[in-house]
Amino acid sequence: MPRAPTCCGTAFAEYPAFFALPAEDRNGGDVLGALMASPLFSTTNAGVGLYVTDLWVAAATRGYELGRRLLAAALEEADKEWTVRFLELAVYQDNAKARTFYDRLGFSQFADEIFLTLKGPALENLRKTQ
Repeated sequence: MPRAPTCCGTAFAEYPAFFALPAEDRNGGDVLGALMASPLFSTTNAGVGLYVTDLWVAAATRGYELGRRLLAAALEEADKEWTVRFLELAVYQDNAKARTFYDRLGFSQFADEIFLTLKGPALENLRKTQ
């Protein structure tokens, strides 16, 4: 059975923009899962949240609570710097298994929120705005 994350790393800066938590098999050193997260500031939620940009668990390791433990470890890590008031992440619409996992944990989708992304040429055009 997989164990809790064996190490954690932070971005290389005095004030890191993100941190990563790899979960490794203590017997063989194989990577069984990983999480990357960064702070998210919200006036709506009246404080600092944690935005999980990536959560991955190896297929053979699913069902052993590793995803839940990675999320819990991320909260513990983030609480060293901020008081985390909420946790946020995005999930692909076609990833039903991940959706089921997040639903079991109590994540909810807000019908009135739409996440938007600006990148590529549109982002570069905005950078040129004076």
